[in-house]
Amino acid sequence: MSRTVTRRSVGFLATAAALAGGVVGTSATAQAAYEDPTMDLPRQVSPYPGVGPHRPYVQEIPIGGVVPLKNEALLNRTEHGWLFRAGQQNTNLTMTYTDGRLHFVDTGTASWKWLPKGCTKLDVPLGVGASCVIGTKFTDAAPMLVEVWPRLGNDVMDSTALPALFDVSYLGDKGDDVAYLGAGDDFFNGAQDADSGYGGDGRDWIRTGLADDFIDGGADGDYLVGVDSNDTIYGGSGDDNLYGIDGDDKLFAGDGNDRISCGNGTDEATLKSTDKALACETTSNS
Repeated sequence: MSRTVTRRSVGFLATAAALAGGVVGTSATAQAAYEDPTMDLPRQVSPYPGVGPHRPYVQEIPIGGVVPLKNEALLNRTEHGWLFRAGQQNTNLTMTYTDGRLHFVDTGTASWKWLPKGCTKLDVPLGVGASCVIGTKFTDAAPMLVEVWPRLGNDVMDSTALPALFDVSYLGDKGDDVAYLGAGDDFFNGAQDADSGYGGDGRDWIRTGLADDFIDGGADGDYLVGVDSNDTIYGGSGDDNLYGIDGDDKLFAGDGNDRISCGNGTDEATLKSTDKALACETTSNS
């Protein structure tokens, strides 16, 4: 898709510039600890076996109690990896795996609020960048968990360059958010406004929210949920589960043996003879 190609090009250019500049020293505040109550929100794996990150992750953030991050971002180490947070601006985050380290480049954020030990600043031409260590305990079979929580902006998050060594969980918020997922088993919660989620090569769980959303499951067997309003959902390849829930939805089965549940509203499903559909007002063959 043209949007995807353009987005990736921008992300890789920013990351390439960061690598050319090299790694510089840690921020002045990096020697102190920075913890807050949202670090301890409940974490759990997906209720749908085999879908989404392997390790427990936060699946939604209650209103209130969040860290003020106007034009700022911060990173925290968690039990199973890293947590990136930003807020009140249009986050434009690209993550890459380079020379055994995880790189974050956010061209939409002005400065770091805090960086922990294990992460160093990257010298980037626009926004903020950081390079973080990856523990030796993480493997493709037991991936590192990377949680990303941007808030209150039209955010773009891209982990398409990450291999299966990483599972990524994105929590959207207010704003029209876009998430591009990588090779791991990932999660995207769009929450509010008009969001778009593009699955990668793993078994992803993509759940959008209150407005007219777009979902493309990508490769492998995914769990794709439109929730409210008039959503468009593509299964992609693999044996997928597609759920329209409320609103007038359009659901498209892809390759594989898919299950479609249209839900409430006046829905349209396009599927093959090997697929199964439930509660769809209109069906047609693909």
